[in-house]
Formats: sequence, structure tokens, C-alpha cells
Amino acid sequence: GDLNSEITKFAEATDELHRRVHDLREAMARKDEARRKLESALSEHAKEVKYFKETKRLRASMLSAEGGERLGAALDRSEAEMAEGKRLLPTVGGWFFRQFVGYMDVRLPEHSRGSEFTKNKFKNDYVDFKYTFSIFISVFSIVLVVIPASRTLDYLHHLVLVYFYVTLTLRESVLQPNGSDIKLWWTIHHYISTVMTIIIMTWPGSDLYFRFRRQFFA
Repeated sequence: GDLNSEITKFAEATDELHRRVHDLREAMARKDEARRKLESALSEHAKEVKYFKETKRLRASMLSAEGGERLGAALDRSEAEMAEGKRLLPTVGGWFFRQFVGYMDVRLPEHSRGSEFTKNKFKNDYVDFKYTFSIFISVFSIVLVVIPASRTLDYLHHLVLVYFYVTLTLRESVLQPNGSDIKLWWTIHHYISTVMTIIIMTWPGSDLYFRFRRQFFA
């Protein structure tokens, strides 16, 4: 009797799980349809904004003072609404991200109830990684200066640097489309640093390399 009761409860739990899966699938379908409609609305509205901007510029003399103010306010509001709408649409990662992962939506939610996978959490993880690894690399570099030269340790040091720069650049390629104010020069610096570190890492351990090393750590 107890076993039959447990089986019945298990079957009911499975039915409830099925309903929840079905509800989520329908909600996601409605969300996809809403996104498609928003994309279409943004495209059409962008044409109207362009038209009225041209109207304001070329036909300003035909507008009354009140009409000019109303048009200016309407344009400001339209551009703000369009910017807000674009933030709700999927977006792909930056160039570096696409070379490694391909085209995929990297839009991070502002807030997500019951989930820590949000824009602020991702950004905080990026900052923590950057500072923690910077300290580790600095200590590693000091160790290389004070101990006898070792091509193996040098190789490991540069391997760590490549991992550091590539990881930073990948995360920045996600943060930039999500509105983070990461400057272009900062990203280019990481591109160059990655390439230069790979070149040094693959340099054979010849006399020329150790002569460069002495000058590099001097």
C-alpha cells in the first residue's frame, strides 16, 4: 500500500514537471515572438526617426517654435526608447570572441531572480580575475628575476600570460556588447600583448634568447 502511494505521488510529480516544462517552452516561444516583433518595430521606427531628423534639419523654417520643441522632444524620446529596446535584443560577442566561440548571443540579464548569472556578477568576476591574476603574475616575474635562468620556467610564465590575456580579451568581448565602458585601446593592448607573448614563448632557448632575457629583466 505504501509503495503504491509512493508510485502515485511520483507519477503526479512527473505530471507537474511536464506542465512546468510545457509552460516554460510556451513562455520562451512568446518571448522569441516578442523579440521578432520588437526587431521589426525598431527597424521601421529607425526610418521614421531618420525622416524627422532630416525634416528638422532641412525644413526648420516651416516649423513653429512650439512645433520645433515638440519634434525635438519626440526625437529624444524615440532615440531613448530605441536604445532601451536594443538592450533587450540578442547581441553577438566581439571579434575576438567570435574567432574562438563563433556567433552566439552574449546578452547578459541585468537582474535574474534566483540566479547569479547577471551582468554585474560577470563584470565582478572579470575584475576579480584581473586583479588576482595580476598579483600572481607579478610574484611569478619577481621569482624569475631572483632565481637562475630557466627556459622551462620562462615558458610556463609566458604560457600563464597567454592564458591571462586571452581570458581577459574573451570576457571583454562579452562585456562590451553589454554596455561596459571598456576602451578600444585597452582591448588592442591585450591583442598585442597576446601576440608578443606567444612569439617570446615559442622562441627557442638559444644564446640569443638568453641575451634578450637578461636585457628584458634588467
